[in-house]
Amino acid sequence: MRTKKAIAYFCMLLMLVQTSTVGYGRVGMASAAAGDTPPEHRITQMVPSKARFAPGQSAELILTLDQSAAWSGKLHLQIYQLNTLVAEGEKDLTVQKDGSAELKIDWNPPAGDFKGYMAKAWIEGAAADDYVTAAIDVSSDWTHFLRYGYVADFPKETAAESDAKLKELSQEYYINAYQFYDWMWRHDVSVYSKTDENGKPLLDTNGRFITAPVDENSSYTDLLGRLLFPLTIKQSVSAAQKYGSAAMAYEMNYAARENYQDFGVKPEWGLYNKTATETRTPEKDQVGFNFDGVKPHPTALYLQDPGNPEWQSYITKQYVRAINDYGFDGIHLDQWGANDNDYLLGYDGTKRYYSKDFDKIINAAKDALKANNANKSHVTLNMVGGNKGYSAVPNPNTKTDFDYSEIWQDQDKYKDLQQVVGETREADGGKAMVIAGYMNYKEATGVQYNGSEAKAVPPLVLDKDTILDFGHLNDTVSFDVDVPQSGETSLIYTYSNGGTGTSRAVYIDGKRATDLSGGPARIYFSPTNNSSSYSQDGYFIVPHLDAGKHKVTLKMDEESGNGSINIRGLTLGYFNEPSLRLMDAGLAALGASHIEIGTAENFEEGPNMLAHEYYPNRSKKMLESTKESMKEYYKFNAAYENLLFDSKADPNASVGVEASGSSLATSSNGTQDTIWTTVRKNRSNTGFERYDVLHLINLLNNDDNWRNTANEPVLQNNLKVTYDIGLTEKDAPNLKVYAATPDSNHGMSTELKYTWNGTRLTIDLPSLKYWTMIYIDKANNAGDTVSADVSHLNSFTLPAYDKSYSDVTSSHWAYGAIYSLSEKNVISGMTDNTFVPSAKVTRAQFAALLARALHLQSTGPAPFQDVRAGAWYSSAVAAAYEAGIIAGRGAGRFAPSEAITRQEMAVMLAKAFERAGGGDAASGQGLTFRDRGYIAAWALPAVQSVIGTGLMAGQADGRFAPVQTATRAEAAQTIANLLNKTAN
Repeated sequence: MRTKKAIAYFCMLLMLVQTSTVGYGRVGMASAAAGDTPPEHRITQMVPSKARFAPGQSAELILTLDQSAAWSGKLHLQIYQLNTLVAEGEKDLTVQKDGSAELKIDWNPPAGDFKGYMAKAWIEGAAADDYVTAAIDVSSDWTHFLRYGYVADFPKETAAESDAKLKELSQEYYINAYQFYDWMWRHDVSVYSKTDENGKPLLDTNGRFITAPVDENSSYTDLLGRLLFPLTIKQSVSAAQKYGSAAMAYEMNYAARENYQDFGVKPEWGLYNKTATETRTPEKDQVGFNFDGVKPHPTALYLQDPGNPEWQSYITKQYVRAINDYGFDGIHLDQWGANDNDYLLGYDGTKRYYSKDFDKIINAAKDALKANNANKSHVTLNMVGGNKGYSAVPNPNTKTDFDYSEIWQDQDKYKDLQQVVGETREADGGKAMVIAGYMNYKEATGVQYNGSEAKAVPPLVLDKDTILDFGHLNDTVSFDVDVPQSGETSLIYTYSNGGTGTSRAVYIDGKRATDLSGGPARIYFSPTNNSSSYSQDGYFIVPHLDAGKHKVTLKMDEESGNGSINIRGLTLGYFNEPSLRLMDAGLAALGASHIEIGTAENFEEGPNMLAHEYYPNRSKKMLESTKESMKEYYKFNAAYENLLFDSKADPNASVGVEASGSSLATSSNGTQDTIWTTVRKNRSNTGFERYDVLHLINLLNNDDNWRNTANEPVLQNNLKVTYDIGLTEKDAPNLKVYAATPDSNHGMSTELKYTWNGTRLTIDLPSLKYWTMIYIDKANNAGDTVSADVSHLNSFTLPAYDKSYSDVTSSHWAYGAIYSLSEKNVISGMTDNTFVPSAKVTRAQFAALLARALHLQSTGPAPFQDVRAGAWYSSAVAAAYEAGIIAGRGAGRFAPSEAITRQEMAVMLAKAFERAGGGDAASGQGLTFRDRGYIAAWALPAVQSVIGTGLMAGQADGRFAPVQTATRAEAAQTIANLLNKTAN
């Protein structure tokens, strides 16, 4: 609802709590004292408690306050939807000294689904730029505005350690879904299962695999020999979901491991080489990959036919096991990059253009998962190289929930991304699009030292910047390096090796370094074809280096093997930040997102960023400054999701840019050394039709390759941006123009000046660093504000409530309860000025009232078949169920739309009383109602309890009226009684 100046105000009360966040100190008890110098930044951070909130769910913001000194001040908070203020408030604070504290705010967003908001908090009197912001994503379906991350390391760790990793990514980077990469026991049997002493599976009486028991010591090795702990996988899935994010199980859609016949896979389902003879044998002819170096024994993968119904039946059963045993929300299907032009032979010798059947295995997976659990049935498939090679996958009828495409070196231009994203979203009906583009791939980016800076003992030949012929016993090559930050550090050598593979021992500051497993450090240098061909991918990870100066030495020893190498340089591996920011800007402007952020093996080292198609590869790290930039970009994508991802590009629109009276070069497809402009419209974006969006991405001083190292763009100041909006000033007299960027102002929008020239706008843009989004409100209503309920969990109260209902006067028996709950935003009127106290209350409405009054939160969907995911009450019903307050009406039904009876209300109230800390509800000494014989046996104890406790009362005529439907007034009175009797 939109009402003139109907702003909901916050009234704030500080709550100090001891935080569980790693590194936070003890909460102190000293009061603010005269003479204390307040901290420079009194609010250090604000994040949402979840990456995504369901409609109807209270959205919680967490502010971190600096308590290094005592201070007092007035806290201000505003929440915006684009250029519209939807809530604001202020409160005087007195902050205690020592440690850090969190201030938690609950806010009830306006009704509606798929909406992004930006919150801003500051202390009165602080510098103009001293404020913090946070995004709030309110969406019933995480696939709509997808911010995809990954989890690829599963070490032995506690539940708290798993929780901390996912909490950081979901809260600070707004990741709302994770791909759990290479978590599987086997590719054909992903769930860890029981085997006999020979490694063959044990089966139950129905011929099914038996899930192995899992505890903190359970482990198995994966395809490449990594040690994985399945309890960590389960903990991580649970943690992701706790923070409003989904967990997708990575699965190869057509692969089976070595010895697959022992596990029920048949050779007849396989794909075979084109040169296979009539008698096809898996060992010789089946297409696959061998991993001979894996310990304790070699492993392999063999391709199966995704179009084979028997393979589909077999493997989808394993997908269902993954969902049921580990709690995943869906399946992320991968493949090796075959497209519709590639064929192999089936077992019978026929040509199998197998990628044309990817839609069949997608649909089989979707159907199997949906039949098992509709709430955990999400599916996607990696269209390697974009949509062009796949006729069936990017189709609205193919049952993917979002599109995903891994882009390789033959599509390294921004215009390639534009084509892939545009064509795919056009073909598939606008599903969300995720791009897997590995930044700075096999490129030595970071802090660089060339060979001329190295010291060789004994002296070796130096050709310009390259050390030659490093290959004699006891030869050493050392670099003096300056490490910019403490932690895990990657050493990347640029080298050539014209011979066989060789290795070198690694020393740090004169001592033999250790590798990640604790063994003696050694770096391997694979052949590069010839001595003139250089690789930038010879790397070794040092588990920890303190920031500062160190000497890094390679030594040729007895274990190095034969072979000389040339060393051109050493790089401390860190991602190139300009390339990351330009890539993420480009994708967002195209309406797509980038999978790149993931958890690290240890929380202190995270998060990690994808450097390679093998996700555990961490040859590069992010600098702390880069992490902060990425947080801003992900926050921006969440706050402005409606304009970024639900709009459509207008290829016919053009934008001009001038600086100091001269035109700057522009392009519509990311041409090098230009301002890349993209115009997006919202004609079919319900609720946002009035906005035109102009994206400006600064590629000046850069090429058009998105993957490689980029330069920091040349800052552009005082720009004039021209755009033909197709309207005149008379058509849009209240038009407003705004700019927002993740590069400054913490993503907040600022209003811009402009002038009219017919239908053309000339907009004054103060500056352009990497990326600025200009959005034009053609029918500006920012003077009106959306009314919003604001509630608070222990930290906030509301000011005196001045609402009045024409049908609830002071003489009404429930007057006090109705106005008390209205003030707390637990209940609201049916219209602006009527409450309708005699209207009936449904079971869903009463469950929602209890959930809101007790601040209940759900961790998963409700288990009732008639509670539709995404319904306004679904989260509340789920929360009440998890709290033990409701149990349904049997047969898997909750009957949300049916009116609640008074005896049903009594049962819920009795359980809510216990849940709220009131103890066991008191049992009455017997009921005297004249209709007590009509109270159902299952409700009788609860009725006795709520009468004895005073939560409910009988009717004026001496009846309890157990099957009479409850009214809104009765519901309000019982909730008010509950809150009064459980108040601390």
